Amino acid sequence: SASYSTRIILLSLTNYPRTKHNTHKETNSTINPLIRLTLITIFAGTMTKLTVLQNTTLTTIPKIIKFSALIATLTGAVISKDALFITHHPSPKKPKALITFFNQLAFFNLPHRAITIITLKTSQQT
Repeated sequence: SASYSTRIILLSLTNYPRTKHNTHKETNSTINPLIRLTLITIFAGTMTKLTVLQNTTLTTIPKIIKFSALIATLTGAVISKDALFITHHPSPKKPKALITFFNQLAFFNLPHRAITIITLKTSQQT
């Protein structure tokens, strides 16, 4: 699926995964059934292809059903891209103390006090 392919690309192009994952041991008890399933599937597909008559039939499937696989693939790609952005963004950096001082303390009082003093002086003159 698109999500699995995106996960493989993410893990192979970056040095380490950015999400928590559980490691599992690959033992013969888990690998052997998968190998048997793969071989039987390949054999069954070959036998089906050889035994079915090779007549071309008319396809009467509506176009929306034909495009449903493409729609499902695109939906999976969009969802996996969203999942990639969820795991890919690093946490924001903490600002330096000097920058915080000048942004919040030093320059806040200058325009605030100046505007207040100008307002008070102009209101007394009228």
